[in-house]
Amino acid sequence: MVTIIKERLQQFGQAYEDLEPGVLGDLIVATGEWLETLTGPELADGAMTALHQQLLARTRGSADDQVVVQTGWRTLWRDDIDLSDLAQLDAAQHLTGLNAFAFWGLPMAPQGSIAEREAEIARTISAMRALLEAAPSGWADLAAAEVTVAAAEARFRLDHDEAIMPEQLAALARVSLKSVKNLLAPSSGSGVSLDADGKIPAPAALAWLTGRGGFRSSVWREELSDDSDEEASPEAQDLGEVVFVPEARDGSWFDPRTCRRAGGYTIGPKGDERTVENYLEALRQLARMPVPYWRRPNSAGNWGIVAGMPTWLRKPARDLGLG
Repeated sequence: MVTIIKERLQQFGQAYEDLEPGVLGDLIVATGEWLETLTGPELADGAMTALHQQLLARTRGSADDQVVVQTGWRTLWRDDIDLSDLAQLDAAQHLTGLNAFAFWGLPMAPQGSIAEREAEIARTISAMRALLEAAPSGWADLAAAEVTVAAAEARFRLDHDEAIMPEQLAALARVSLKSVKNLLAPSSGSGVSLDADGKIPAPAALAWLTGRGGFRSSVWREELSDDSDEEASPEAQDLGEVVFVPEARDGSWFDPRTCRRAGGYTIGPKGDERTVENYLEALRQLARMPVPYWRRPNSAGNWGIVAGMPTWLRKPARDLGLG
């Protein structure tokens, strides 16, 4: 993987705090209430309880191991579902991926050709825009998700030298629409103005974004191999002993340094967490889990649970202080 993409992924994983997936729980509850009106309480309760159990089966283990307390589907969805569960939903992963693309310039997935990555970004933007437009008014506060999708639309258009709407520029810059409208005033001296279609030309938008500082250039088109970073061919290198470590979708991984707390490493899904003092033993236990879970600090120092992806990272043991 290109070094800059790898570095950006790690930075994104440490800094990501928008947490758009949280709104999906509100949308699901609102959907259940609509379903209850449509089918009646009994059928809706059965359907929503079954959906709750299936989600927990995906995030916490086998459905056969889940004990369903008959407290009504609303209680199940409001009290027994947390952000780590919602983060496993397809829409949640799409929104998190779009956040990485919009604000960090990253590909939705580092694998694949440039054309495949471009197509995946376009498909995801379209799907999430359709989701936002389909959600009935008042069902949930979609403001954070709307900003992410609008920012992703802006970056994608700018990367193709296409003009963008003022709302899209505001989203990408994380400023209010009023600030952008002030920017467009001739007296602002910004050099940013609207074209005949009421859009902001790409060169002017990019110049302003770059001049503000903090804007990250797009790296999603970077090649996946960078021979200039290698002093020798892969065949000539000896990594020594290697270990495989789980990686979360936010780019973070089970790091022996940052993931260690006073008592050791906390692993396992919520409600079944355990502390393991030895790092290699913690790795062995994570490898036996259907979905590996561990706690790690975010950029604010707050500890939270993350879930690992099916693929694991290969790390030289010496780089982890194990060799």
